[in-house]
Amino acid sequence: MKYRLMGFSVLTMLGSSLAADAGLRVDVPVQIIRFANGGGNINGSLSSTRNSLDSTTQLSCRYSVFQGTKLGSCFASDGVQTMLCIATDPNQIDTISRIASDSYVTIIVDATGVCQTIEIEAASWTAPKNK
Repeated sequence: MKYRLMGFSVLTMLGSSLAADAGLRVDVPVQIIRFANGGGNINGSLSSTRNSLDSTTQLSCRYSVFQGTKLGSCFASDGVQTMLCIATDPNQIDTISRIASDSYVTIIVDATGVCQTIEIEAASWTAPKNK
């Protein structure tokens, strides 16, 4: 009985320590893909971009209300190239307002710099923001 209890305790401790480290983790700092027409994609996790060791990558989205009008924009820099888009659709602007510090974003930008698609994802695999 004593050995069974000890074995159970060891397995329980081992299992709980494994559970604490379990789960997929993906580090996805900002990536910019330019299209031939001048538009492109912005992809990445805000927290992974923040946690990157270099000081040139950025990923940010801004939401504001100016004189009753909602405004939204997103900016990205991967250290080599930059991309900015302005959100004109009210649904896109509302999506920008819900981006969190550990969100993964996918943004499609047209050749004129207007956001065509804004997707946000909150997932267990994105890195938390370091302090």
